[in-house]
Amino acid sequence: MSAVLPTPVVMTVYYNITSFCYEVTRVDLFKSADLYVSLMDDNNTLQKRVFYKLEGTEYSGWGGDDQYIINLIIEKIPGWINPSPTPPTPTPTPSPTDSIGTNV
Repeated sequence: MSAVLPTPVVMTVYYNITSFCYEVTRVDLFKSADLYVSLMDDNNTLQKRVFYKLEGTEYSGWGGDDQYIINLIIEKIPGWINPSPTPPTPTPTPSPTDSIGTNV
């Protein structure tokens, strides 16, 4: 037997991300590079895969130095795992109207 909850319940799961690997999947010379970053836990199990576009000053700072990419990824991982929450968009309150539909 199964049933639907009247209100969803959020279940949070925690993983220790302990390693990563990355692959450069595309390079647009002098402009950008596309990376896929795989985040692994203690058991070397993939927990999240992130697409990242390296462009602008980040791209020009790369210069082919793999350690630059590794350091950049290490800097970015916390934001990929725990992104800042997006503030809710306020719902506009309708203007009161009179019986013929004009604003009061």
